[in-house]
Amino acid sequence: MLTLSGGIFPGERFYNTKDGCLRIQGSSMDRTILTRCAGGFDPAPVPGEEKLGTFRSYTLGIIGKKVVLSDLTVENTSTNGQAVALLSAAEEVEVTRVHLVSHQDTLFLAPLPEKEREQNGFRGPLESGRRYPTHQVFRDCVIEGDVDFIFGGADALFEHCRIISVRPGFVCAPCTPKGHPGFRFVDCRFEAKKNCPAGSVYLARPWRDGAAAVFEHCTFGEHIHPKYFTGWRCERPDPKTRFEVRS
Repeated sequence: MLTLSGGIFPGERFYNTKDGCLRIQGSSMDRTILTRCAGGFDPAPVPGEEKLGTFRSYTLGIIGKKVVLSDLTVENTSTNGQAVALLSAAEEVEVTRVHLVSHQDTLFLAPLPEKEREQNGFRGPLESGRRYPTHQVFRDCVIEGDVDFIFGGADALFEHCRIISVRPGFVCAPCTPKGHPGFRFVDCRFEAKKNCPAGSVYLARPWRDGAAAVFEHCTFGEHIHPKYFTGWRCERPDPKTRFEVRS
């Protein structure tokens, strides 16, 4: 177990747990804070590339067999493009009482899509690895962001979480592999900061065809658009998209 006392811990952290289970335990959401300021449009760390990119901007990256996180905050304070707080790519992940804070792309849930849409778009620790399924559970967490701030191809369950939009945008952008259930939100509250007008936030849009997300027994603030869902770059989602709100 990695125990973090109260305090602010700057810089990026990456853990690869090839065998067994890694547990990262903080003191509380308010007292243990992992922080970094790194945006996707920051300069690239190697010559010949234009920008840092989404998947090198993370504050905390986890990969491997199983990771358990609890009682801490992970934040990325950059507003210079995509800014991942948690890059979550272990095969099994359990997250409890964790506060994730950023703007665009706060929480990435592996796997990546099979193909990138722009050259070097997946540059980072996952670009050359196989696309294995991951199963992830988030309970009693707080997740903040604006554009596509929960995204990726995981089978992920969110229970009793607060999902806070800090500006107009989109909550989820799944890229669900064929035959997988995708994202599931149960008894979650979708809230907004004051600068989110009514109807200015969609619950989800598909990062790839066949994206899946279901919202069960959730409560939605006025900032959520009455149509709930939209397409990636158009008003209507692709017919293969599996988005649903259940009361």
